[in-house]
Amino acid sequence: MMMMMMMMMMMMMMMMMMMMMMMMMMMMIIIIIIIMIIIIIMIIIIIIIIIIIIIIIIIIIIIIIIIIIIIIIM
Repeated sequence: MMMMMMMMMMMMMMMMMMMMMMMMMMMMIIIIIIIMIIIIIMIIIIIIIIIIIIIIIIIIIIIIIIIIIIIIIM
C-alpha cells in the first residue's frame, strides 16, 4: 500500500514537473514572438524614416534647381 502511495506521489510530481516545463516553454515562445514583432516594427519605422528623409532631400534638390533656373532666366 505504501509503495502504491509513493508511486502515485511520484507520478503526480512528474506530471506537475511536465506541466511546469510546458508552461515555461509556452512563456518562452510567447516572449520570443513578442521580441520578433517589436524588431519587425522597429525595422518598419526605420525604413519609413529613411524614405521620408529621401523624399525631403529630393524636394530640397528640386527647389534648389528651380531657384537656379529662375536666377539664370532673370
